[in-house]
Amino acid sequence: MVCAISLNLAACNKPQPPATTSSDGAKPSPALSQSAASDDVFVGCYTVSHTEPAQIKIIKNGDNYAMQMREFNDPSKNWDKPEAMQVIATDSPDIQKYFDIKANEHQYLEKVIARPDRVFVLAKITDSFASLNPQFDSPYLGYIYKGSNTVYKVACEQTTKL
Repeated sequence: MVCAISLNLAACNKPQPPATTSSDGAKPSPALSQSAASDDVFVGCYTVSHTEPAQIKIIKNGDNYAMQMREFNDPSKNWDKPEAMQVIATDSPDIQKYFDIKANEHQYLEKVIARPDRVFVLAKITDSFASLNPQFDSPYLGYIYKGSNTVYKVACEQTTKL
């Protein structure tokens, strides 16, 4: 099932962050949370084809990322429970395990996030690197299970719910 999903990655542009409370019990300002999240390079929905609906949603709450998935090619389905993600240093030698990025090319990585089990890794490369390298037709790279693809940031369908 994971391999089938890898061919259908998706991400959304304006996710609604889940309500949380701070350590003092106060809820964060939704306007501030949404504004900060919308400026983030990863927050949104992704797919490996422009003709398919979003399959993976990246959300951010404070400094923490999470991913959500939904059933293949069915935008009427709800997103699943958020899974935590971690930031990986762009100069980490582990990057080469997931993407065809050479050690001397790490400066072209803007940011990399991954599930703790590394079943899913998402990288944002610079637009200039993507445009100069014919292998990349998008500034987003996705690794899922045992393969990597170029992924595209797409709009989240209005019919989906968090």
